[in-house]
Amino acid sequence: MENVRKKSGRMDILISELGDFVTILEIKATDWDRIKPRNIRRNLWRHQKQLFAYVDTCIEVDKLDVCLGIIYPRPPKTPGLRERIEACLEGNYGVPAYWYTEIRTGTPTEAQRRPPTDPVEVTQLQRRAGGVGSDG
Repeated sequence: MENVRKKSGRMDILISELGDFVTILEIKATDWDRIKPRNIRRNLWRHQKQLFAYVDTCIEVDKLDVCLGIIYPRPPKTPGLRERIEACLEGNYGVPAYWYTEIRTGTPTEAQRRPPTDPVEVTQLQRRAGGVGSDG
């Protein structure tokens, strides 16, 4: 096993079938802020090509309806790059991009765990809970 190629990255995920319906998500480790601008479209093309290889099998061989998407770790910080990525994937390939940092996982983020300190935020939370200034 000396020639085993070690590669880090993400994996693909197939969410179990629901009758004749299946969800396929390609999970990537791409840091878009580190990709040269001239390579962005090429990388997006490669990502969708890999995803559609799985989709084609589900549609043609297994005769299933497919919901698909690509999950990236976080949206890029470079101005306009997120919009460019999403527009390219959706417009050219019909594939939505999702950002892991924006997906609700049920695990609270640090910001969600901290108690509110802003007086307006505190008042809003109290009103929702039926406290100060509410009609309940």
